[in-house]
Amino acid sequence: MVIGYIFGLGRELVNTENEYRYKELGRFLKIKREKISPTQVGLSYGNRRRTPGLKREEVAQLANVSLTWYTWLEQGRDIKVSDQVLESVGHALILNETEMLYIFSLAQMAMPESELKSNKLSFISKPIQIILDKLEPYPSFASDQYWNVIGWNNSAKMIFGDFDKMNARERNTIWRMFRNPKYKTLFSEWEKVGQWIVAQFRLSCGNYVNDKWFKIFVEELMAESSDFKKWWLDYNVVFDENFQKRLMVDRLGDLMFDFTSFDVSGNPQIKIAIHTPADQETLDMLRG
Repeated sequence: MVIGYIFGLGRELVNTENEYRYKELGRFLKIKREKISPTQVGLSYGNRRRTPGLKREEVAQLANVSLTWYTWLEQGRDIKVSDQVLESVGHALILNETEMLYIFSLAQMAMPESELKSNKLSFISKPIQIILDKLEPYPSFASDQYWNVIGWNNSAKMIFGDFDKMNARERNTIWRMFRNPKYKTLFSEWEKVGQWIVAQFRLSCGNYVNDKWFKIFVEELMAESSDFKKWWLDYNVVFDENFQKRLMVDRLGDLMFDFTSFDVSGNPQIKIAIHTPADQETLDMLRG
C-alpha cells in the first residue's frame, strides 16, 4: 500500500508539473499572438477586426495546423506536439532565437537541427570569449548541447589540443575521449574519467531523446569504440560537482585539476567548463 501510494504521488507530481508547463506555453503563445500585427505576416488588417494582433485561425493557417489543435495548445491542454509543428507555430508567431528556445524548453523538447543551425548556436558571443580569456591560466572552454567545443582559452588549447586545427568531429569532447589515442596517456586515470564522462553525456542526452544527431552519434561511436559501447550500455548517470582530473601533459608534467561546469545565462544549451588547479604545483606549472 505504501509503495503504491508513493508511486501514485510521484505520478501526481509529474502530471502537475506537465500541466503547469502546458499552461505556461499556452499563455506565452497567446500573448505573442496578440502582439503581432496582421501586416507583419502579409495579412490585411481589415475594418472589422476586433481581436488585437492575430486571430487563432490565422496562426493555425500560417503554421499549417488545424484551428482546433492550435486552440487546445493555447488553452494549455495535454496534447501531443511534434518538434516540427512547434517550430512551425514559432515561425508563424515570428519568435526570435531566445523565444524559440523558451517554448521548446517548456515542451521539454530539443530544438530541431534546422532551427539550431539557423540560430547559430555553434558560435559563442564575444563576451563569453572574453570570460574564457580572463580565466587564464585555468584551462577553460565552452561547449554546445552536442558537447562540441565552440570556444576556448590558450590554456585549454595547450592542455587538450589545438582546437584551431581540429575539424568539427575532433572538437567533440566525447569523440576525442574515445577516438584520440593521445587521450589515454593524457588522462592518468583514463578509465575513471571515461566512465564519468559517458555517464555525464547520458545524463545530458535525457534532454534530447528525440534528437537525430544524438542517436546517430551514439550508434557510430559504439561501433568505433568498445569501451564507449560497454559504458554506454551500463546506463549510468551521475553528477559529481567535486570531480578531479589528473593529467600528464607534455613539457608540464603531472597536473591535478578540480572540474566545474555551468550553463550560460540566457542560453542553457551552452556550457562553460573550468579546470581549476587543485594544488599549488599545478598552478605554478600553468603560470610557467
